Amino acid sequence: MENLNDKNESIAFDMLDATSRLPKPLRPFWAWSTSLSAENRPTPKTAKAIAYETLASAGVAMAIGAASVSMAVDAIQTYSALGLIMAAATAAPAFLLAGNAKVKGGSVVIHHASHGTGKQRNWLAELVGIATLVQPVQVYWDDHKIHHFRSKVATVDDPDGKLISDLGFRPGMSVEEGWKLVWKALLSPVTHAGFIRTRLAHNFFRWKKDPSRTLASWVFWTLAFGAAGGAGFAAELAVFLPVAMAAGNMAALLELFTRHPWLTTATGKDRTKDLSNYRFYGSLPPANLRSLAGLKWMVRQVGAGIERAFTAPIDLGWHAAHHMVLDKQPHREQPAWANAAEAIGTDGLGKGVRIHTSVRAAIRYWLEALSKEGP
Repeated sequence: MENLNDKNESIAFDMLDATSRLPKPLRPFWAWSTSLSAENRPTPKTAKAIAYETLASAGVAMAIGAASVSMAVDAIQTYSALGLIMAAATAAPAFLLAGNAKVKGGSVVIHHASHGTGKQRNWLAELVGIATLVQPVQVYWDDHKIHHFRSKVATVDDPDGKLISDLGFRPGMSVEEGWKLVWKALLSPVTHAGFIRTRLAHNFFRWKKDPSRTLASWVFWTLAFGAAGGAGFAAELAVFLPVAMAAGNMAALLELFTRHPWLTTATGKDRTKDLSNYRFYGSLPPANLRSLAGLKWMVRQVGAGIERAFTAPIDLGWHAAHHMVLDKQPHREQPAWANAAEAIGTDGLGKGVRIHTSVRAAIRYWLEALSKEGP
């Protein structure tokens, strides 16, 4: 296969050779941090494990975040610069965990449940949606099933593509204009307010359409704030919650921006494959790890692991595999979806397959492709 480095240049890539360079204790970390692990393909058993893991991540994020707010208040009251620094250092992992939980809740747990078989409601997935404040499974599926039509994926007729268009992205725009819109989407308070308002509406104000799910949201968060109040952190939780939701919005946008080259042209039977990215986080290990180059690689790969955890917290490597299974019949009753949803798909990956080594590289490729399209 071929790999695109940060400059989108094609370089030789041999996963088996790269893995063989590493000591066995490092290989699991390498597989996870790059997103090329084959062990996490979802099955009914691991799908539950992922759901419980997401709930745990959300809970820990809220607890650490509330604690960081308390530390910041104390530091302000005592005029302690060191206290503010410690509060910020405490808030950072909470921010990352909140982003991880949001993307995992929406792009993995809710996504998998929407593709699931059976007529019974998946209340474990709904609980994850409530805890991470993402949309109910059915609401997700109503949009996502359109995303799976080959003729509509990544276009303005795709709900995800429409969101991209609503954010201001247009075929023919310059790369510089595109980057400005990326940063605006990630940092604009107005954009975040709109996303937060929609997420809250999906969870707390759907009494007529989904009374049981809405009631469950009110009960869950009443109990959550009650528990926080018992520990003396209710106000702090209320302050951190919008921050956590903003972190989730940012992580979800980065995952979205890197999934497909949106609003670009591709036709023919390989359209889905042409419009899907293979995401690889980090770089290939050097031949000699016991060197300065090896030490630098380890530091960079830890950073890549953090980036991967924030934007793709499960194996979202070869996204085309999931689409190609469902292209012809994008319905929920698809027993084969699980083996392809997060498959790394090394079989059939040949020349011309785009493998991006970072979020930045994937976004740059998309913006460059978008700039070459007609207005």
